[in-house]
Amino acid sequence: LFLVAVKGAGAFARVNGLIFAGLTVALAAAIGSVWLQREARVIVPDLGELQYTPSGVGLDGVSASYRPWAWDAPCVPADFLLDAALLDGGSLDGGGGSGGGGSGEWCFVNGSGRYGLRHTALPSPVLSGQCDPSPHSALGELCDLPRVFSFVFPAVVGMMEGANLSGDLRDARFLDTSTTRPCPAGANLSGDLRDPASSIPAGTVGAVSTAFLCYLMLIFGQAGSVDRGALQYDLSAMQHLCVREGFVVLGVATACLSTALGSMFGSARIMQAIARDRIFPLSFFAHGAAHGDEPRRAIVLSYTVAQAGLLIGGIDAVAPVLTNFFLVTYTLTNLAAALLALCGLPNFRPVWRLYSWQTSLLGAALTAGSMFFLNPLFALLTLALALAPPSPPPPPPPSPLPSPSFSVHLAQPTSPWR
Repeated sequence: LFLVAVKGAGAFARVNGLIFAGLTVALAAAIGSVWLQREARVIVPDLGELQYTPSGVGLDGVSASYRPWAWDAPCVPADFLLDAALLDGGSLDGGGGSGGGGSGEWCFVNGSGRYGLRHTALPSPVLSGQCDPSPHSALGELCDLPRVFSFVFPAVVGMMEGANLSGDLRDARFLDTSTTRPCPAGANLSGDLRDPASSIPAGTVGAVSTAFLCYLMLIFGQAGSVDRGALQYDLSAMQHLCVREGFVVLGVATACLSTALGSMFGSARIMQAIARDRIFPLSFFAHGAAHGDEPRRAIVLSYTVAQAGLLIGGIDAVAPVLTNFFLVTYTLTNLAAALLALCGLPNFRPVWRLYSWQTSLLGAALTAGSMFFLNPLFALLTLALALAPPSPPPPPPPSPLPSPSFSVHLAQPTSPWR
């Protein structure tokens, strides 16, 4: 990943093409497995043996199954359990239980004998080692909404990568002098951007909507077909129910590669822009490569910081902190857009038809509220760090003539800028 990032935008675009192909295949296999399989089968033979299942929750010998998607349906024992029971003499003890009628299956032991979206749609927090920030711990902490959200959110923040990586869009394309051929402008994988001001918002909304639809199909698909016990305690439930486990491995690997590359490029370019604006004393990182102006110094720093986080040994300990910094980034971005629109600056002319300063303020309020909902202490510390006053830039040289912006401000044009 580091070598791809150092190579530059062209290598990033080519690698992301392969990543997109792998992710598309994996998503098609996973979504198809959830919604189209018609045969019930056990996917977790014993929930009590899973790594993150706390002791004393009464799940020893209890199995969890996949069944065809339903809103509300009876839990017929999985086919292979039924066949095995018949071979053993006609008992329907479903995988370790002590009574008939599939008593060893989750649906009969911990449920009402019925399954489907109706029975799993509402939240049901449980103690699990998955929510314990201590590495390799299985003692179990409550997996409630704030904790799960803070763990998962850093993995789904690719929505701003296109905007972060599009800082070089002065023209539709730039020329790669090493190969004398057109390359994608910046590193946002948007190809020929004849109108970046329209293409970036449309592409971002389209990408976010597509990803959101895929998430909904996976979430509601599993909720209507998989026993709640597998969803609560088994990190590999999706892998076990897929037609081939390798598809899920492919999807996880490609998603991680895409997120890591995008975050590395995005953070490096943001740091380069901040250094060039002299907001903070980071002039060392303002330098760009001779070909493509790639922020290689900032990429090295981003890679070093990422490796330091990995060496901690527990990603869950870092995830809540990352979530707050992502949320404060979205908060300040929305707030800045709202203030620019309210001030009527002539150099801020969004052409996105659905934009308004009210939506920006609403986005800022929602993201800031999410920060305090997840962890008020982290939220206060993050906002204090983000709102710390930067070092003042050196004063510009005096000009004998009034600046154009000052003249425009005095004129106060009544017609909107286009």
